[in-house]
Amino acid sequence: MKIDIIGTGKVANHLYSRMSSLSADSGIDCRMISSRTLEGLRPEADLLLIAVSDSAIREVAERVRDHWRQGADGKPNTPPPLLAHVSGSTPIEVLGVGLTGVFYPFQSFAEGVTVDFSTVPIMIEGNCTDSRDKLFRLAETIGCRAYDCDGQRRRELHLCGVLACNFVNELIGVAQERLREAGLPPELIEPLVRKTVDKALVNGAENVRTGPAVRGDSATINAHKLLLSSDPALKDLYTRLSDLIIARSR
Repeated sequence: MKIDIIGTGKVANHLYSRMSSLSADSGIDCRMISSRTLEGLRPEADLLLIAVSDSAIREVAERVRDHWRQGADGKPNTPPPLLAHVSGSTPIEVLGVGLTGVFYPFQSFAEGVTVDFSTVPIMIEGNCTDSRDKLFRLAETIGCRAYDCDGQRRRELHLCGVLACNFVNELIGVAQERLREAGLPPELIEPLVRKTVDKALVNGAENVRTGPAVRGDSATINAHKLLLSSDPALKDLYTRLSDLIIARSR
C-alpha cells in the first residue's frame, strides 16, 4: 500500500516513523508530504492521509483534490484514491466526495517521545466498505487495534480524552507549581498521582473517590478555598469540581 502522509507535525511524524520502520514484507510504502506545497504527491498512491491541524483539514483536502485534478504536466489523473484525515473532532464530510475516511489514533503525541503503537487504539470511519476495510488493514499492519467509530462517537471520545488527559495534566501542573512556590519538591506528588490513576483505571474512578468533598468535610474545603483566595479562577474551579464530586458521590 502506497501511503502519502500530508503534514509534517507530531502526528504525521509518529505515523511516518512507525510505517517506515516496517519491513518490506508489510507492503507499506510511505512518504511524508508538505501540506503547503504538496510536492512529491504520488499519482499512484493508494491512501492520502491528511495529518494537519483540525482547522486546516478542509482547505488541505480541497487543495489535494485540485492538485489531483490537474495531474502531472496538466494531464488529469485518475480519480483520487482514498483520502482520510487523523482528527478526532473533524467530520468526515469535510473531505468531500469520493473515497474518504478517518484514521484517528487515540493517543497524545510529543516530539522525542517513543510511542508503542501496539497500545494505541485507532478509531476508523469510512464512507463505504472499501474505505473502511483499507483503513482497518492499515491499522492491523502497523500493529494497532482498530474500532469502528462514527463521527458522533469519535467526537465524544475526543472530549473524554480532553477531560481525562489535558485537564488532568493541567491540574498536575498547577499542583507542581504551587509545591515549588511553597518550597517543596514538585516530585512529592508523583506517588499519589500514579496510585490514583492506577486505582481509577483498575477499579473504576467512581469506586475509588476520596478527599474532603467525598467525606463532606466542609472545614477542609473552606480552608483550601482560603489558600486559593489570591487566584479567583482556580478557587472557582476548585469549588465547581468539589460540588461535582459531592453531587456524583450521593
